[in-house]
Amino acid sequence: MRKTLLLVVLSVWLVVPPAVAGESAPPNQGSLARQCQEAYHRQDLGFVLQNCPEEAWALARAQCERSDETISERYAAFCRAFKSGQAPIYGR
Repeated sequence: MRKTLLLVVLSVWLVVPPAVAGESAPPNQGSLARQCQEAYHRQDLGFVLQNCPEEAWALARAQCERSDETISERYAAFCRAFKSGQAPIYGR
């Protein structure tokens, strides 16, 4: 009886998906990396700023490290947001 109960408990524990068990599944990093690359190439600057630290910092180094008067109009809003503290934390 105990052996059967133990097997039932173990089988249920192994079958229950993590979301039901109260654990959250880790984010799909491969998918986010692909989305970041696509957003970077399409110039979706809002998505890059909010979700892609490496791409956001690379873009800021390329476009925002100059005086405000010489920043391209295309990158002006991105650079303002980046410089005002909305930059993502690099390395996360």
